[in-house]
Amino acid sequence: MTNCPSLSVDAAVDVIRRSEAFPAKEVVKDDESISVDFFRLIDGEAWELIGRSKNGTLAITNYRVLLLFRSEIVVNLPLGLIEAVASVDPYSLLLSCKHATGVTIRFDSREAADRWLHRFNCKLKLPNDPKGLFAFRHAAFEHDAMSLQSPHIVNEDVEDPVMILEFDRMDFARSKVWARSNVNRNYSICKSYPEIVILPAGIGDGDVAKIATFRSSERFPSVVWRNKHNGAVLARSSQPLVGLLGWRNSTDEHFMLALLEACTRDRRRLFKEKGSGNATGELSRQQLLVVDARSYPAALANRAKGGGCESKEYYTNCEIQFMNLPNIHSVRKSFKAVCGLLNSSVDNASFLSALESTLWMNYLSLLLESACQVANVLQNGRPVLVHCSDGWDRTPQITSLAQLMLDPFYRTRKGFQILIQKEWLAYGHRFGTRCGHRIGTENPSQISPVFLQWLDCVHQLMLQYPSDFEFSEALLVKLGLHVYSCLFGEFLWDNDRERKRESTQPLSSIWTFLAKKQFYNPFYMRNDSAILVDPCVGRLRLWIDFYRNTYCGFNCRPAKTVSQFESSSLGDRNVGQLVRSKSETDMMMTHSARDESKPKFPNPSAVAPSAPQLTASIGSVVSVVKWIGGYRNAVRAPSVLEEPAVAPTAPPYNPALHSFGESLSTTPNGSLLHHCDYDGLVRVVDPLVSIFFSKSKNLERENGRLRREIERLQREVNGVNGGYSRAYDDQDSGSTESESSPIDSSPWEAVDKDEATPTRWVPDHAQTRCSGCHAYFWLAKRRHHCRSCGKLFCHYCSDHYHPVPSEQLYEPVRVCKVCYDKLGGYHDESVKNGVEH
Repeated sequence: MTNCPSLSVDAAVDVIRRSEAFPAKEVVKDDESISVDFFRLIDGEAWELIGRSKNGTLAITNYRVLLLFRSEIVVNLPLGLIEAVASVDPYSLLLSCKHATGVTIRFDSREAADRWLHRFNCKLKLPNDPKGLFAFRHAAFEHDAMSLQSPHIVNEDVEDPVMILEFDRMDFARSKVWARSNVNRNYSICKSYPEIVILPAGIGDGDVAKIATFRSSERFPSVVWRNKHNGAVLARSSQPLVGLLGWRNSTDEHFMLALLEACTRDRRRLFKEKGSGNATGELSRQQLLVVDARSYPAALANRAKGGGCESKEYYTNCEIQFMNLPNIHSVRKSFKAVCGLLNSSVDNASFLSALESTLWMNYLSLLLESACQVANVLQNGRPVLVHCSDGWDRTPQITSLAQLMLDPFYRTRKGFQILIQKEWLAYGHRFGTRCGHRIGTENPSQISPVFLQWLDCVHQLMLQYPSDFEFSEALLVKLGLHVYSCLFGEFLWDNDRERKRESTQPLSSIWTFLAKKQFYNPFYMRNDSAILVDPCVGRLRLWIDFYRNTYCGFNCRPAKTVSQFESSSLGDRNVGQLVRSKSETDMMMTHSARDESKPKFPNPSAVAPSAPQLTASIGSVVSVVKWIGGYRNAVRAPSVLEEPAVAPTAPPYNPALHSFGESLSTTPNGSLLHHCDYDGLVRVVDPLVSIFFSKSKNLERENGRLRREIERLQREVNGVNGGYSRAYDDQDSGSTESESSPIDSSPWEAVDKDEATPTRWVPDHAQTRCSGCHAYFWLAKRRHHCRSCGKLFCHYCSDHYHPVPSEQLYEPVRVCKVCYDKLGGYHDESVKNGVEH
């Protein structure tokens, strides 16, 4: 038998690399002289089309569209965010985005415009196989790059643990009137429901099957939340199939009664535990509130299609209330009007009236008011059942907003994740259909920004209660972008059944990405009481930063005016030749008012603004926080914000730059590393948070400088006092020791042996793995030396900055986590991420 050499572990891994299932395509270049080497791509991303436009270098990858000008990003837009591409004139193309404004790109010739129009239309077509979506390729390459240790890849089977944890967290089992049921195991009854549901204890599996036949899409009533103080529960379902003939279902009617009786028994038990006395008479008069998100005429019209609503005649213990919320078609039409408004050249005098005519703010007000009514009823101890037509659009909007108002757990980062996983993912909101990337069922009439509308409502809540949420606005922005980007696996399909069937391999999870410190709200103070928003239209604000694509790279250049770009020559290509619609003028930061009101800092070495400028900005921040949230919601560290300002060391905050007040920075090879986030898009920073962190960092630096100055003065004073005392003692004793040994009277200090030995750095070629996580170094996981111990670490394990006095490094430098703790570093990565890199 012939002996063959054994394969090493690395060689075996190379054989089964997942990325080999996604071969690279040939890059098409209009001009071989075009170079895009300065730009860094994310895992799995590859160049496909590269050419020129009058606005700069135009490039398309398998993930996004990039418009680059002199190593700077002008446009950074995922392909999934582009709704359509059309010709505005023979030389221009308009890229219409799904979340508001568009981008106009000009070309030198008609042939070039037609060629790129064809290219865009081909790229925007959905693949025939779901594995053609970028999320699969990205997960495969990321899996291989991290050597099977990727922190961003998690198993997507999260619906069962989420429902189990929620059942235990809300003490359903303690009341003994609720049961965790597996009746929908393998999605045998309802394909768009989770496998585990919460039902009254007396309802059997056969009863659930009968109820499902009487509800649209088999979406039977299911409990999703319980008030631990009064026992009231929140349930959701779809409309009953009453039809024109007025059909009824006795099992469905019995379920409503069982739901009410379970709440009554649960509340009676809570009253006895609290010693509140006998409230049997009050509890017996309670009714179940059925909240129908539609209007009454719309519910009647649905009877012609076989649907309808509950009848007071048959559901005797129920009160029915209609919320008059618009359907998905009205929401889509309203959002299109908002997009048209933001892309138009409406002057300031008529902007508000034009915004009012879109009805977008009115729809937000109606939705918030409906959620407030549900929250008030639950606070009063009455159970609520919410449904619309099918129970997967307006229903999760109301139920999740009501839970967000009542339960402080959902206002934390982990709780907000569980809320979306439960109400939107597990209970089957049709993300693939509503966002337009579900393969095989492309229907433009079914596309609607339902989830964006809900995020906007959450944004309104955060504006009125800025310190009650553990996460910042940046988290909402990233959710709004990636619901369309097809980068993460959560939002690709319509329900959990499809996710399990189509996701043959784990996909990247957005929750791991959103767990970073940059999405933390430093003003957060836990508030266990309910927060009820004021739904008046006058209190609402248009989410202008998100809808104007501020975070898609349109503002991500250093603060230069168009005149500065126009004065620079780049052959026939000139960024000043962008079409001057109002949105793009704002996109390029060319509003004269904006340029006049903000100082310009074209590079990091620019002169810092004066102290009065910073004082005004900090003072305005404090006033805004106090006005929005009241003095109860004042910032966590008001002394930091209200202290007299010092001259900052960096330019003020630019909302499109991911660093707090920093311009674009590059690595030694020129790649834009600090500009983009892990997802490849512009890093999102909340302006209020950025000012807070910038001010805090400046004060920390000033405190460090003063501390070092005090230590230096103490050493000098100790040295002088020591020499004076020695000389005085020698004079009294008549000793000549000071003359024979003059060094003893000098202010020299004893030098520690370790301090005298310089730190030896490990050579780059001598180590292939990180000293912290032991992951292999490669192109995306580069080597970094710890300035304190000299060892090699990856970016994640050396992501701290601190002065190292033993090395005569008195400014913050990169150190590893172990040395950071030894040096007494303060663990606040959000501060570091905002200022240092």
